[in-house]
Amino acid sequence: MKRSILNISLLLSFASVATPAYTQGINLTVDNIRNGAGNIVVVIFDEKRSFENLQIRSAITVVEFPAKARRLTHTFPELDAGPYAIFVFHDENSDADLNFSGNRLLEGVGATGASRLESDPNFLQASVYPGPVNVHIFYEK
Repeated sequence: MKRSILNISLLLSFASVATPAYTQGINLTVDNIRNGAGNIVVVIFDEKRSFENLQIRSAITVVEFPAKARRLTHTFPELDAGPYAIFVFHDENSDADLNFSGNRLLEGVGATGASRLESDPNFLQASVYPGPVNVHIFYEK
């Protein structure tokens, strides 16, 4: 995952896709949030190339939430099909950018299918379907 994000500049236009509500959707839990500073940015993809290249502008949903220490939950009832792949980052300084100092990641990141910071799941490995979904945020030490 870290390898994929080293070269991106996240200039985000926060938007979400408005579609009819369904009863299940994605029930997302983001955990391991180290503090309540800034925002948690959730980017959801439904296409392989967009996810694997983190083409934020091609995401089907980009949403930000005020950060909460430890855990945040949100339901996306409109996401009723799948597969989806989810990328999350903790924008601690609320600048809508994933910050680095040289090659050192300053903010936390996570994705479906990622078991550690160095994970770089492809779309198939990251694919999730409606129901409970957990994304763990990882921070560099």
